[in-house]
Amino acid sequence: MGLKNNFIPGTKILSAQINHNFTIIEIWDIQDEIPVGNINGTNLIFTTVNNYVAGSLVVMVDGIRQIKGITKHYTETGANTFAFNSGFAPQNNQDVICDYRRDIS
Repeated sequence: MGLKNNFIPGTKILSAQINHNFTIIEIWDIQDEIPVGNINGTNLIFTTVNNYVAGSLVVMVDGIRQIKGITKHYTETGANTFAFNSGFAPQNNQDVICDYRRDIS
């Protein structure tokens, strides 16, 4: 059904974007955060400023989305930490950013 049939003009919708068809497009609470951790080719552990909802973390290195999983690029290791898997440590001069849904529970 979407929002179009139930939309009341002037209504504010928080933490969402609406496309031209009045359907909600999910967005992240936190975008383009630079996580804490040394980028030196050997460090694997990084920390976000806030706790994130498990499964919502998206990590990008030099603008390329990394794949989550124990046999892929990184894994979520705690409420606000993640670790790159062996062989995928960010190198000097690479940019690491992340998006996630902040855990407010």
